[in-house]
Amino acid sequence: MGCDIHTCYERRVGGYWELYDWETACNDDYDVLFEHPLYIGRSYALFGALAGVREHNVAHLPVRDFPSDASDGTRKAYDEWNGDAHTPTYATLEELKAFDWNSYITRKGLVNGPAYRAYERDGHQDSWCGGVSGNGIEHVSEAELRRRLTAGETCEKVYTQIQWRSPLTVNGAVKHFRDVTVPEMERLSLRRLVFWFDN
Repeated sequence: MGCDIHTCYERRVGGYWELYDWETACNDDYDVLFEHPLYIGRSYALFGALAGVREHNVAHLPVRDFPSDASDGTRKAYDEWNGDAHTPTYATLEELKAFDWNSYITRKGLVNGPAYRAYERDGHQDSWCGGVSGNGIEHVSEAELRRRLTAGETCEKVYTQIQWRSPLTVNGAVKHFRDVTVPEMERLSLRRLVFWFDN
């Protein structure tokens, strides 16, 4: 089951928080919505950096709770989930700007011979799986896979588990959030992002 983020951007007006309703301006046009600088799509790397959700091997912002001083619009949006939302929290613009978006994610997964060769050549891994089975599939140690590849085998159905680190900003959604969404928040004087997740 997938996980999605639900966001409410807020600004301070007269000492209170006010919801900035950017989605209504998109007039239900999903092309416009998905291209909007404040849109956050499904990115488990970004969810991990924001709240440790779905990606646990990365430094993340503090997870608090739903803010008690949330705007009425934000409270209404959250309450509509009737308890089906999880990990409600928030981050200020200052926290988002100060966060180390260049930190690393530690990943691990199964790769076959050709993917392992690419990993050795490139130093990072773009494709892996959590598990694989089926006719002719073998699971071997990394040393054994390396031995077979050196002996000239293609190892299309031979898998090993590897672990690697990659910069958080390798993920396009994380880079977009850092380079587009956060500056747009600042441009619009949006001082806080309140968010939660669903499954």
